Amino acid sequence: MKKIMITAHSGCEGTPDNSMESILKGIELGADCIEIDVRMDPQGKLRLTHNELEDYSAAIPLETALNVIAENNAAVNCDIKEEKLLYPVLKAAEAAGIPRERLFFSGSVDVDLLMRDPSVAKRARIFLNIDQLFKFMKEVVELPETWEERGPLLDVHIDKIAALLKKLGIECINPSYKMMTPVRIVACNACGIGLSLWTVNEEADQDRLLREDLVNITTRNVASALRLRKEILGY
Repeated sequence: MKKIMITAHSGCEGTPDNSMESILKGIELGADCIEIDVRMDPQGKLRLTHNELEDYSAAIPLETALNVIAENNAAVNCDIKEEKLLYPVLKAAEAAGIPRERLFFSGSVDVDLLMRDPSVAKRARIFLNIDQLFKFMKEVVELPETWEERGPLLDVHIDKIAALLKKLGIECINPSYKMMTPVRIVACNACGIGLSLWTVNEEADQDRLLREDLVNITTRNVASALRLRKEILGY
């Protein structure tokens, strides 16, 4: 079984989302990876925020966050909220000295771009959001509203998805845990599709999923996930 990463979701353990407190709390607890959301303000500066803001002045600059993460030898998952930000965020992470093995991208990572530029997957590890994947696949005309209803789309296209990930050099997909039944997880593993699941906050769900073959679990409740991983997997 692979070693399962625990990623501290922005706002972990009751801290404010995309705050320095959240980053430092995840590092303090020993999370394998720290998640941050990234947008660009009207002046072209990269900032930590999930949503667009009228006033970005209080939002942490990406450079500041990356430097703290790099200084603590932590990994980072940059959840990119706008497709145009991939290269600027990649450049900022590399400038902070974060190597590929500790640099993850999720969110609005455009599959067409990855097809045109295979070097991206050689500079960062991609947790490909399932919506981005389905958007790329022309057979998927309309996405169902709920994550549970999107699961069957994965079943139907699983072989094509596996082949695409292999072609792009992408490690895994990044769906909501709500769409991943035990049978579906086994099917993905059999096809070589790695799984990074979000946002697994309840202890019962953490306990269940830490017994599966996953790459990563993202959670706001980092302490319980780390404790359960130790109890179940011994590390």
